[in-house]
Amino acid sequence: MKRLSIFLGLVVCVGVLGTVSASSAYAQTASSGSITGLVADPQGASVPGADVVLTDIATNGKQTTTTNDSGRYNFPVVSPGLYDITVTKSGFKTAKLAQQKVSIGLVLTVNVAMEVGSLSETVIVTTSPLGSELQTANATIGNTINLKQLELLPNLGRDATSLLSLQPGVTPRGDIAGSYMDQNTFTVDGGNNTDDMAGNTIGYIQNFTGLAGAQTNGMASGVVATPIESVEEFKVSTFGQTNDFNASSGAQVQMVTRRGTDQWHGSGYGYYYATNHGAANSWVNNHTVFTKGVAPTGTPCAAGTTLSTGDNNCVMPFTPIIPNHRSRFGFSIGGPVVPWKILGGKTYVFLNYEGFRFPGTGIFERAYPTSAMRAGVIQVPDSTGAYIPYNLNPFPVTVVVGNSAVNVPNSGTRLCALAAYGSTCGGAAGTALDPRNIGMSSTISTLWTKLLPLPNDPGPATGDQFNTQGFISTIRTPLTSNSYVGRIDHDFNSKNRFFTSFRAFKLLNVTTNQVDVGGAFAGDTLGQYAPKAPRPQLGELWVIGLTSNVTSRLTNDLRLSYLWNWWQWSTQNDPPQLPGLGGALEIAPAGTAGSAESTAALIPYNVNNQSTRQRVWDGQDKMLRDDLTFVKGNHLFQFGGQIQKNFNFHTRTDNGSTINNQIVYQIASQNINFGNGAGCGSAVSGTAGSTSCIPAAVNTAGQNSLYQNLTSSVLGLVGLSQVIYTRTGSSLQIQPIGTQALEASTIKYYSSYFADTWRMKPSLTFTFGVSYMYETPPVEKNGAQVELVDTAGNLVHTNQFLAARKAAALAGQAYAPILGFETTGNLKIKYPYTPFKGGISPRVAVAWNPNYKSGFLGKVLGEGKTVLRGGYGRNFGRINGVNQVLVPLLGPGLLQPV
Repeated sequence: MKRLSIFLGLVVCVGVLGTVSASSAYAQTASSGSITGLVADPQGASVPGADVVLTDIATNGKQTTTTNDSGRYNFPVVSPGLYDITVTKSGFKTAKLAQQKVSIGLVLTVNVAMEVGSLSETVIVTTSPLGSELQTANATIGNTINLKQLELLPNLGRDATSLLSLQPGVTPRGDIAGSYMDQNTFTVDGGNNTDDMAGNTIGYIQNFTGLAGAQTNGMASGVVATPIESVEEFKVSTFGQTNDFNASSGAQVQMVTRRGTDQWHGSGYGYYYATNHGAANSWVNNHTVFTKGVAPTGTPCAAGTTLSTGDNNCVMPFTPIIPNHRSRFGFSIGGPVVPWKILGGKTYVFLNYEGFRFPGTGIFERAYPTSAMRAGVIQVPDSTGAYIPYNLNPFPVTVVVGNSAVNVPNSGTRLCALAAYGSTCGGAAGTALDPRNIGMSSTISTLWTKLLPLPNDPGPATGDQFNTQGFISTIRTPLTSNSYVGRIDHDFNSKNRFFTSFRAFKLLNVTTNQVDVGGAFAGDTLGQYAPKAPRPQLGELWVIGLTSNVTSRLTNDLRLSYLWNWWQWSTQNDPPQLPGLGGALEIAPAGTAGSAESTAALIPYNVNNQSTRQRVWDGQDKMLRDDLTFVKGNHLFQFGGQIQKNFNFHTRTDNGSTINNQIVYQIASQNINFGNGAGCGSAVSGTAGSTSCIPAAVNTAGQNSLYQNLTSSVLGLVGLSQVIYTRTGSSLQIQPIGTQALEASTIKYYSSYFADTWRMKPSLTFTFGVSYMYETPPVEKNGAQVELVDTAGNLVHTNQFLAARKAAALAGQAYAPILGFETTGNLKIKYPYTPFKGGISPRVAVAWNPNYKSGFLGKVLGEGKTVLRGGYGRNFGRINGVNQVLVPLLGPGLLQPV
């Protein structure tokens, strides 16, 4: 909001910038188009010194220049829109070309043939300009989509970036011609809108570019959303980009914000409304009613079911479709700020707001222990497929198995080594899995009784129906977003033009990454699913531009941008579920093989690391870009450079795999030996001398892993305990449990280029140039970067290490020195790896616009109706923030998994 207030303040004080002089010019491909052409007399000779006036039809703003000695003129930086071109020269009639369309990233070639006569006479030229539909200046491949097309093309998410998929060579998620999606560069008004962090640009930053307008798993996009009502034009260049485009091997995606015009215009919209009223219900809601017998009579039904009259059955009720709707609404307005000129020209403003609301109410279901399993009785199939109950308690238990009440004894149907029969079977004290003869863990029993609802869906959708069944209920995961867009334009005169634009995008996506069903957290209720993992996302882009025609030959342009990219993965983390526990319990779900790391764990809220880890990314990218355009004869020279400084602050609670900074005890069979029941084989499994702790029926059926996991869950056997410790400082001092890892890195990019567009002939254009990029490694201000060192503390170089290992192997020896880790600060090195200095990118292109009036070639190629283009270029990609910031923070020495 502070930056937004600064932007709005510019509406009042924009005149202060009238004294600013630009020092360079911007290449036409950034956020604008360009117009060029040749002015000739009736005999085709060039006309030098002719005055050319370019008039913006929307604002009546003017740009002026004169033709050079070769009769050529050039307007290198022209905002997309319709323009009138007027050419005057003493001794010739005034030539006027109306309604010339300028598009972003394209060169419009308008050649003018003057007629001899008086200036007071005007010749209206009605022929289409050369290149209005054909690109005759370079070999760039891509398409431009204007505002009207943006509004009319199907686009359920209403974000302009969705149309990236319509371009040639683009996959549905945004991979470009073999380049991964993170190599795309997104610009708005010439400012950088590219996510420099994500490894995929669809997982961390989410806009409404997915299927049916979804905000997840959509099209690769920029940081800040670009609603179509805020975009004047949109262009994607997939191949053959010009020299000013560098440090990216993917597509060049360019957008321009709409401008205010000479008259006030506004619009409101709210007609993008999608609902499920009248839609088909889901099978889970609308399935055939299931019944579950109740015995003995009077046993209460599970939550969510009712006792039907006369048949003693618990009935799962029909669930009607839950009303939901998606609504998108907003408004736009633009016009002159004041009706008179200030500091030589008028000031125009454009504003747009768009909101999105989705209640996200739906059905949610997970499997939880049945009443039998809660009593300590597990059920495992035998070789016939019949489920056999095994009572893990040292006393008989009466439970409902199938539709009948069954008294499950504590002998003969369970393994003696698990409880009371250690001495009878000859097992030494302490060798049994339940040496104290406790049976079911009282902690597990309390957890399941107090914090888990009884299953209410005896259908096949969830659970194995014997140990676990589904609990189905509603959940609300709302999705909201607000997008704010503003732009100010001011022409000080025909030589100096200023603009600034501001975008802010705020999205809150409440996910089901972590869900509480047990009322464990404040405000939650037992038996009502409550999402605990919101994903807030904030992005802002501020761009300032000043274009100046220093002379009729020299144009310069300055662009500055500030991009703020902030997002958070918020959860409740992994707190203990019950008082007195040293950490959270993660109880393996039925049917899994040994591991408890799952969203389906038998606990009130999941604590699996991939879902509950917490992260924050705060990226602040500052860009300064200068470009210079100079016309000399038939040559258009362009020079430019860019400096970008990215500051990335990142915090996290996990190691990127399965371990978080909270203590978690996995209740699962991993690391638990089920073969320690010495002497129990003859009593249980029927095989003399067997040391297996698995009943014979289970062994025969091959259900060993299921039996082990269920047994571990009921007895509360901890197969694995884990936690991440954080280390920090020059001595890598270990921090208290729960301390988050953090990193604050600065990364710098430098690039420059030179290009020459040479009009060798009116129909033949040759373009060549070279660009260069230099990228620094991240520098972490707190020293949270480590390097591999030997026992003497010397830096270990990869090539030297591998060479020594190879030499030792060839000599029949092993090279395995003791290695350690040291901070870059202690090693007195600035960068963790060598900066990239080799980014030299040459490019060359040719465009031929043949002009045959007759004959075979005239029929095939036409009179100026065909362009043959080709080129060569080499581009270098960039490294994303995952490898620069996120992964280095996981380095050994910084995070200590235990």
